[in-house]
Amino acid sequence: MKKLDTLLIGLIVSTIIIITVSFVSATVDNINKTSDGNTNDKSNLGGEESQEQLESFTGLLIGLDASKGLTDVLMVGVMDIESGDIKVVSVPRDLEIDFGLEEFQQIKENNPDNNVQYCKLNEVYSYTGHNERALKDLKEIIGIITGLEIDYMARIDVNGFSDLVDVIGGVEFYVPEDMYYRDPFQDLYIDLEEGLQMLDGDKAEQLVRYRKYQMGDLQRIKVQQEFMVTLFDKVMNVNDFDQVKQLATTGYGIFEADFGLVLALQYAEYFFELDINKVLSTTNMVTIPSYGEKIDEAWYQRWDVEEAHQVVSDLLEGPPDTVGEVLEQQEKERAEQQEGQQTISEFETE
Repeated sequence: MKKLDTLLIGLIVSTIIIITVSFVSATVDNINKTSDGNTNDKSNLGGEESQEQLESFTGLLIGLDASKGLTDVLMVGVMDIESGDIKVVSVPRDLEIDFGLEEFQQIKENNPDNNVQYCKLNEVYSYTGHNERALKDLKEIIGIITGLEIDYMARIDVNGFSDLVDVIGGVEFYVPEDMYYRDPFQDLYIDLEEGLQMLDGDKAEQLVRYRKYQMGDLQRIKVQQEFMVTLFDKVMNVNDFDQVKQLATTGYGIFEADFGLVLALQYAEYFFELDINKVLSTTNMVTIPSYGEKIDEAWYQRWDVEEAHQVVSDLLEGPPDTVGEVLEQQEKERAEQQEGQQTISEFETE
């Protein structure tokens, strides 16, 4: 029973990590070849022997919103088995994708459903077919943006995220600011007050999907990361066997990935032994740099491919936290601006 308990908890650990930072299995093809197509052989699940066969990989997480077309979450996870490091690249969903640029022209030419001149990154899947071909194109585009060869993908239904939170009885979290947003088209209604509180599944989903932060999309990403660390810590403290099984069922019911249960179990014990604070630390996460620009009455995030590749390269070599640095700089500039306005106001009063 203890061994099964460990595997199930490990399964949940890997499931939550996959959902959070796109960690997907990298050896499904090798397993199929060596097992003569029999993927039901469980004689090599977990343990020392299977861990020796584990390989490093890069995985893409795609989270779809309620409309089933726009990608609400885009993250690339880089797992180094030897070092135990897991680095995460968050890709802003509002990045401008111009299919007239040389790096994207071939992608457009190879997809007959792509009649797009330019769009936001989170619109690519919806606008270029809303099918497997569009998903493949999105994977290739993110590979170009990050400069990484993406081995595997996982798609999650962000609506099912709330079910995971409810299974563990909610998560206590400090909401950084009042949040209010209405979008009837997506059936999205957000109404949260600032402060420490217990978030059930519905409120947790509101938190991670909120987009109108005072500090913009970078703050949104940082809050998501901090919440996931808190969520993971709560999951790790689950000790009820039935609850663990329910977590496993719920987790695998809300996402699709190019790996199976057998492979997830092989990685489960490895993930279970990782230091989660290190795994989900914001120092191991960066965001592709960008800046806002209004195009045809809509706001896009402009970006530079060389700068993007440099940020990713720096992350893999162990640099500081890009999200935290940018937010800190923005807060500093905002404080200086407010101080300047106050000085002017005082001068005018005198």
